[in-house]
Amino acid sequence: MATSLCVSLAVAAGCDAGGGPGRGSVDPEAAKRLLVEVLDAWKAGGKPEDLARKSPPVTVGEEEWQAGSQLVSYELAPGERAVGSALSCVVELSVKGKDGKAARRRVSYDVTTAPPSVFRRD
Repeated sequence: MATSLCVSLAVAAGCDAGGGPGRGSVDPEAAKRLLVEVLDAWKAGGKPEDLARKSPPVTVGEEEWQAGSQLVSYELAPGERAVGSALSCVVELSVKGKDGKAARRRVSYDVTTAPPSVFRRD
């Protein structure tokens, strides 16, 4: 059975002095890059804390990851959409829990790119 959840993460980012996205808008390409970066880090066996030490830092609030589940694979579903200042993306995840049981999940991620950037679990 597929479940829907959102994952949280915040990114500290500087202001864009140029003509880039401002507060209240989302940069879809930057949001998708951030989403893939976070999922790749999880799949590679990294820890959420590793992303917090990056510049700019990324704060991850992914409960399954923090509980020790392993991301085996993921696939971005087509049809992401801007919702206010966030890009909402659906991802099909295959995870393995600490107990070794595999599960597939349909997950919704909301990613913002304007300060403060947020990747939120609802």
